Amino acid sequence: MEKKSDLSLFRNELKGLAILGVILCHMKLPLGDGLLNRLLFYGYSGVDVFLLLSGYGLYVSLSRSDDLGGYLRRRAARLLPAYWPVCLVWLCTMIPAFGFSPMQILETVAGNVLMVGFLAGAPLNINWYLSCLLLTLLLAPAIYACLKNSRRPLRTLFWLLAAAFGVGVSYFSNSCIMVMSRLPIFVLGMGLAMIDQGKAKSPLRGAARPAFLAFCFLLGLGVLVFVKTQKPKWLGYAGMYWYPFFLMIPPLCLGLGRLFRLDGEKNGLFAPLRMLGEASFEIFLFNVWIEVLVKKVWVWEPCWGYLWMGLLSIPLGLGWHWCVGRITRKIEGRQTHAVS
Repeated sequence: MEKKSDLSLFRNELKGLAILGVILCHMKLPLGDGLLNRLLFYGYSGVDVFLLLSGYGLYVSLSRSDDLGGYLRRRAARLLPAYWPVCLVWLCTMIPAFGFSPMQILETVAGNVLMVGFLAGAPLNINWYLSCLLLTLLLAPAIYACLKNSRRPLRTLFWLLAAAFGVGVSYFSNSCIMVMSRLPIFVLGMGLAMIDQGKAKSPLRGAARPAFLAFCFLLGLGVLVFVKTQKPKWLGYAGMYWYPFFLMIPPLCLGLGRLFRLDGEKNGLFAPLRMLGEASFEIFLFNVWIEVLVKKVWVWEPCWGYLWMGLLSIPLGLGWHWCVGRITRKIEGRQTHAVS
C-alpha cells in the first residue's frame, strides 16, 4: 500500500489551521502593537496554505484523470453549489447599501457571479481570493500538462516558477499584485505533488531536506521583517506582504504534517481541525461577508465585538457545508438512479 505524503494525508488539518488564521486576521481586536497582534495580522498567510494545498491536490486529481471536461465539472460541483446561493444573498443584501448606478450594479453582479470581479475592477466584491481561486483552477491543467510531458520536470518546474514570479513583477503598484504574488506558491504545490508521485526525484534527501526547509523559513521571515521595518513601501507596492510566505509556508506545512503524523494518521485530537478544513470554503464565504460589513458599513475600529462576529462564521460555514453536501448527495443519488 502506497504511503501518503504528509501534505496529502493531513490536508484538512492544515486547511483547518489556515482558515482559523484567516478568521483571526480579519478580526480588528484591541491588542495594541504587541507580538500577539502581529501574529494575528499575519494570519492572512492562511491563503498561501490554501493555494499550496490546492496546487498539490489539483495535480493529484489531474494525474488520476486529465480529461478537461471532467476536471471542470468536478471543480464546479465542489464550489458552485456552495458559492452561488451565498453570492445571491450577498448581492441582494450589499448592493442596496451602496447606492450603485445601474451600470455599477451590472458590473458587481457579473463580477461576483463569475468570480472575476476583483481582477476586472468591479465596484464591490465579496473577496479578492475568489478571483485568485478561479485563476489558479484555470491554470492548473496547463501547468500539469507542462510538468507531465516534460523530459526534465524539475527544470520545467523552475521555469514555471520563474514565469509566475515574472507575472507578479508586471503587476507591481497594481492592486492585483495581491493575486499575482500568490501564483508561485500554487505552482510550487503542483511541483511538490509531482515529486511525491515519483515523476521527479527530490533534489534533497536525508538531513539536507529539513535543514534546507528550516533555512527557507528563516530566510522568508528575515526578508519579511527587514522589509516591514526598513522598506515598508515595498510591502504593498512590490508584493512583499506576500512573497516571503513562498519561502515560509511550505516548510511550515511540511513541519506541521510531520508533527500530525507522530500520533497516527487519524488522531481524534485533530478531528476539529479536520472538520474545519473540510468546510473551509463555506466558512470563508461567511467570514469575508462579515469582514466587508465591518469595513464598509460599520465603523472599522478595534473592538472585542468583532471577535464573536468573526467566530460566528464557523458555525454558519459548518452548517452550510452540511446542507450543501446533503442536497448534492441527494441530487447525485437521483441522477444515478435515473441512469440505472
